[in-house]
Amino acid sequence: MIIRILAVCLAAVALAAPALAKPPVTAFTPIPEIHDMQISPDGKRVAWVQDTGDGEAVVERNLETGKVRSVIRAENRRITDLLYLTDNYLHMVAYNVRYDATDKDTYNIGTAHIFDLARDTSYRFDAYGRILAVNADGKTVYMRGRGGVTGIQLETGNVMSAGMARQWEDDFIVSQAGKLVAAQDVNRETGNNRIFAASGLDRRVIFQEEPKPAEVHLLGALPDSASIAVVDTRAGGRVARTLTLADGVISEPLFNGAEIVAPVRDRTGDIAGFRMAGVYPRHEFFDADLATDVRSIRASFPGQAVTLVNWSDDRSKLLVNVEGGIEPGRYAIFDRTARKLTAVMQTRPSVPKEDMGEVISIEYPARDGRKIAAIITWPARLPADQRKGLPLVVLPHDHAQDASSSVGFDWIAQFIANEGYAVLQPNYRGSAGSTELRTAGYQEFGRKMQHDITDGVHALAEMGWVDPDRVCIAGEGWGGYLALTGAAITPHRYRCAAAINGITDLPDFLKKQSEGDQRYNDYVGRWKNMLGDPEANLDNLERYSPVNLARQIAAPVLLIHADNNWYSPDRQSRKMELSLEAAEKPVDYILIPRENHFLIRPESRQRVLNELAKFLAANMAPRVKQPAQD
Repeated sequence: MIIRILAVCLAAVALAAPALAKPPVTAFTPIPEIHDMQISPDGKRVAWVQDTGDGEAVVERNLETGKVRSVIRAENRRITDLLYLTDNYLHMVAYNVRYDATDKDTYNIGTAHIFDLARDTSYRFDAYGRILAVNADGKTVYMRGRGGVTGIQLETGNVMSAGMARQWEDDFIVSQAGKLVAAQDVNRETGNNRIFAASGLDRRVIFQEEPKPAEVHLLGALPDSASIAVVDTRAGGRVARTLTLADGVISEPLFNGAEIVAPVRDRTGDIAGFRMAGVYPRHEFFDADLATDVRSIRASFPGQAVTLVNWSDDRSKLLVNVEGGIEPGRYAIFDRTARKLTAVMQTRPSVPKEDMGEVISIEYPARDGRKIAAIITWPARLPADQRKGLPLVVLPHDHAQDASSSVGFDWIAQFIANEGYAVLQPNYRGSAGSTELRTAGYQEFGRKMQHDITDGVHALAEMGWVDPDRVCIAGEGWGGYLALTGAAITPHRYRCAAAINGITDLPDFLKKQSEGDQRYNDYVGRWKNMLGDPEANLDNLERYSPVNLARQIAAPVLLIHADNNWYSPDRQSRKMELSLEAAEKPVDYILIPRENHFLIRPESRQRVLNELAKFLAANMAPRVKQPAQD
C-alpha cells in the first residue's frame, strides 16, 4: 500500500515540546475569535471582528502607529460582511443569534451598519444581501434591498432606489456608476430561470433555462463592463463562465473548467478573480502579476492553506489568511513594493501552536484504483516519531456535493485531536473539488462512496499509523449518514459511530428538501443528481437508509440532533433511535434545544463536543488482552 503525503511535515520539533494542559472546549469553534479582517483602501489600517464572549465587536488598528480603537460592540450578535467602502466608511451586518418567545430561530435578515470613521457616526438599516457596488467616486454604495437595488449616500445616510425588482427577481449586478446592468429571476412556481440585461425597468433576456432547478446564476460584474460572470453547474461542478450583455453569448468554462469556490472581488464589487477548489486553496486572477505574487505568498507557507482576503486600492498591499499545518490561523500583509511579508494577528489566540493537531494532506488508493485525497489531523502534542498505532476517528464531511475536506482549522477535528485521536477526513467521490469527482459519486451512496472511506482506514492501518481495532466514525449531516451507513455495511470496522444532525431516512430527506417552492432550488437539483430520482430510485434510497439497516449495526451509536433543524429535522434521528432500540442495539440520543443545523450557539457546540468526547472515551479504550491458557 502506497500513501502519498502531499504536505510538508513542519511540526516534528514543535510537537516534541512538553505536554501542556489542553485548551478549553470553548476554544474550538467554527468561527475564529478574530475574523473577517479587512485592509483599508489606502493600506494604512485594518479592521476586524472580535469575539467578546457575549457578542462581537468591530475593532480597527492603525498599521503605522499601532493605535487600536473599538468601532462598535454588539451583544448577542454575529457580525459579518465587514468591508471598507472607502477609507472613512466601514460596512458590517449584525445578525441576531437569540431566540424569540416561541423558541424559534431568529438568525435571519440582519441589520446593516455604515460607520463614518472620521465623524464617529453611523447609519443603520435593514440588510438583505451583499454589497453590489461602490460608486467610483466613493460617495454611494449599492446593495440588494427588499424591492430591488438600494443606494445609500455615504455622507448623509439617505436611502434611494437604484433599480426596482420585478416579480421573482432576487439577484442583480450594478455598475460602479450605479446603473443596474443585469438581473436574474427564478420563477418558484414554474422553475423557469432567466437572466436579463437590465436598464431601469427595461429587461432583455440574454440567458434562459427551461423549467428545472436553476443551474446558472449571476456572480458579478467584470472589469471590461461588456460581460458579466456567471457560475454554471449544469455539468455537475461549479465552473465560471462569462456572459456578454449585448448578445448573451456564454463562454467556455474559464480556467480550463477548474472548479471555483467563490469570486474574489475588489472593493468596488468587480470580480478580479476566483478562489478555486482543492485540498489547498488557490486563486486565479485576470491580472497575471497579481496571480504571480499570490503564488509566491503561498510558497512562503509550505503545507499550509493561504487565502487572499483583500488588498489596498493600488494593490500594493495584500491581506492573506494562513491556516493548517501547525498554524491555528493568522493574518499577514504582503507589501508588493518592499517584497515583505508581515504578520498582523493570530485568529485563534486560545489555541497555541503547541496545542494544534498538525494537519497534512495525503492520497491513498481506493479498491478500484481511484486516488482519494484526504486530510489527516495528528493528535495534538504528540511527537512525530510516536505517530504509530494510533486510535482513529473517521470524520467524513457534510454537504456531500457542496463541500470537501481541505487543509485548515476544522473545529471538530482539532477538538478530537486534542483528545488524543488521529482524524481522517476523506474526499470521497461525490465531494466538491472537480466536476469529475462530483459526478463520480452520483448514486454511489452506500457503495463506492462508502468504500472510499473504508479504504482510507485500511490504508492507514497498513502503514502502521493507526490501530485498526480502535476506529470510530462520526459526522455532521451527510457525514452523519456516512457514519451510520459505514457502521451498518462494515460492522467489523468501527468500534463506535456518532451522527450529529445526521440523515437516516433518504426518501424522507429528499421529500423535505423539495417542499413548496424549494423543488426548483438548484440545491435540491444537486441532491437529486447525487441520490437519484426519489420515485425511480426509491428501492436504493430505502436499501441504503440507515434507519432500515439498524440490525446490521454492531457498534454503540450516539445520535445528536438540533430541535429546530429545517434542513434535517430531528425526526431523522428519532426514527434511527427507534430502529436501533427495536433491534436491541446500544444507542444514546441527545436533543439539543433551541438550535439549528449549524449549531450557532456556543453552548450547543460545547455540549456536542463534550458528549462526543465522553462517547469516544467510553468506546475507544484498548482492549484488554486475555492471558494465554496453559
